[in-house]
Amino acid sequence: MVLNPYTALLPEITSGGEGRVATSSLMAAFNLAGIGTAFVASSWLSTRFGFGRMGLILAPVALAALLLPAFAVRETIPTTPAQPFRQVLRSVFSDPRFRIYALGIATMWFGLSMVNLSLALMVTGLMRLPASAVGRVLALSLGATILTLPAATLAVRRFGPRRIMLTAMLALAAELFLAAGLGRWPMPVSPVTQGYVLLMLAGPAIAALFILPNALLAEIAEDHARAGGGRVEGMFFAFQGLIFNATTSLAAATLGGLLGWLGQAPPAATGLRAALLLAALATGVGALIFLRYPATEPSRASPRG
Repeated sequence: MVLNPYTALLPEITSGGEGRVATSSLMAAFNLAGIGTAFVASSWLSTRFGFGRMGLILAPVALAALLLPAFAVRETIPTTPAQPFRQVLRSVFSDPRFRIYALGIATMWFGLSMVNLSLALMVTGLMRLPASAVGRVLALSLGATILTLPAATLAVRRFGPRRIMLTAMLALAAELFLAAGLGRWPMPVSPVTQGYVLLMLAGPAIAALFILPNALLAEIAEDHARAGGGRVEGMFFAFQGLIFNATTSLAAATLGGLLGWLGQAPPAATGLRAALLLAALATGVGALIFLRYPATEPSRASPRG
């Protein structure tokens, strides 16, 4: 009820594409910063006051954050009558760009979700740090991603979203392949150093993959309406939400199965290494699918505004 309308406003508040990538970048920055803040604040508050009081303290802040866009945005209410549900479904899935986008994003997000779910295990199982270091490493990962958001935005403006999306997918696939071998590569540095280097290198790719899906889908929805398909951006973003939730659930089930089957105890951590290799494969397949996505002129993806 909150996230779908929130993301579906993007085509309208960036009509014509002006400032779309920059707006999507800001959305990603606040999203990641909010996750990091909530992680740190909830951990500190629950330890100090207990879970109940932690909830009472954070709930008003969370409610205010959810309500802010609703009061801040003045949208244009459509005057055309609503289309029948089945007609909208046919219209959305008849869009060839959306079909390519949906399949490529689903495959890529499966891999990215596998990484997000296993990051804490990477810290203890592959980097061989104590559990107390997980928060510090997660903060570093979030920080590296947030700090590279402006560079990713400028790269999209310079080279176009399709090229940056493909580059980010391929770079992340290569980094996940290297992560699967942490502690096994013949390098004169410790697994801890290898892990930190890979986290820093992954920042730009993850930043791009947080920015571009919403920006690309907003362009698809706007062009769909311009071609006579009607303003059905809510349905486009609803299916993106369905893809994200479904692939995250599938990644969680797959990760649990691999850890239970192959094991996660260090230093072997066979199940975790297999999960990272599978994530690399899924991300690479997503890039191959996205090769069929038509190129967009860099000027259409202007981040200004």
